[in-house]
Amino acid sequence: MIQPIGILNGNRNRILVHDGNQVLLGSAENIDVVFEPLLDAIERRDSGIGGQEVFGNGVFDFRYGPVTGGVMESGVYHLYTYGERILCVNIDWSYKHRDIEKSMIALSVEDAIMRTEDICGNFAFSHSLAFSRAVESALGIEVPMQTKKLRILGLELERIYNHIYVIMQLASAAAQKVMGSHLYSIYEDLLRLNKDIFGSRFLRGINGISIIKKPIDVDGLVQLGQRIKDISSRFDYLYERALESKNFMDRLHNTAKLDSAKAIAAGATGPTLRATGVREDFRLHDPDYDGLRCATSQMGDSLARMEVRAEEIFESTEIILDISSELKGLKESGVGSVTNLSTDVLNGTGSGIGYCESPTGLLAYYVEIEEGKISYAYAATPSLFGFKAITEALVGNIFTDFPFAVDSFGAFFADAAR
Repeated sequence: MIQPIGILNGNRNRILVHDGNQVLLGSAENIDVVFEPLLDAIERRDSGIGGQEVFGNGVFDFRYGPVTGGVMESGVYHLYTYGERILCVNIDWSYKHRDIEKSMIALSVEDAIMRTEDICGNFAFSHSLAFSRAVESALGIEVPMQTKKLRILGLELERIYNHIYVIMQLASAAAQKVMGSHLYSIYEDLLRLNKDIFGSRFLRGINGISIIKKPIDVDGLVQLGQRIKDISSRFDYLYERALESKNFMDRLHNTAKLDSAKAIAAGATGPTLRATGVREDFRLHDPDYDGLRCATSQMGDSLARMEVRAEEIFESTEIILDISSELKGLKESGVGSVTNLSTDVLNGTGSGIGYCESPTGLLAYYVEIEEGKISYAYAATPSLFGFKAITEALVGNIFTDFPFAVDSFGAFFADAAR
């Protein structure tokens, strides 16, 4: 069985896959080149990342987690130190492993979508979208343009609220209480917007095979445009004030630095990679996006990762406004709603790969389907590689920088452990 695990730098037409014996370089259509570096990480994916230890006089393993303040999910950071400076990091996320991929086997393709949303609540829409695209690829299903546009709305709303969440966590860690409170208010308003527009605060239960289950009328599209502009304006004001705070900037500047070579070697994508100066975003190669401005930064530190996320909030706002206007025009011109597929189509057999650019990076699914039932499923998540990047970036930092380092990557144990 072929398992997609990541992408080759700068080339969206190539994906790293694992066939059970070795890591190969291939695509959705073929596999043509042997590629080795990530094999060890994939074999260890359910137990942790790092695999190194540092020994010496006074060096010990400071075990941080699985249940403690500062670690939001059940997981353990093994921080090797002689007191204050971090010498080496191993991360164990096995506490969050739930065998969700195996639990999809024998489910119908429509029921399996709901299971993907259980992997990581903050990325529920991204998971359901990548999985839906994999199924559509496997069964040769053409997706209507209206569905594609609505999916972009959902994906960009998810991106904005996740980026706000990360910046809110950074502000709270730096004791920026006023800023943190205002960001939390924006975060809550975004979740309420999701609920009002799509019927779910965390955008669950929306994607179907070639359809969006929650239709949006013209009034809803107008409301979405007005409210997202207001939210973006509020964030813009806060962000400008944040950049003027020397205390806040000092905590992020030069913290958990990661250069492009280490980011690429770790398999990092998303804001983590773009913060090292690499212009890499799956949406650049997605024909459903037009004229995307890909935000990058050069420093590769926690501040750079925050800057990339902030710029993407503004870019996502513009995308939402453009798509809302397009859909409003379609609906006002009398374009009908998308109908469900026939049972015969959904009961097909095949295999396929689906992708999307989640808030934290590239998310890919590979599925095998037999007569409408999932016979095999594999998810390659951005957090899997994000935690590998964290093990690199934390080395050399001190303990008080830990929250600024980890929170800036936007990775989740649940997303990595599945």
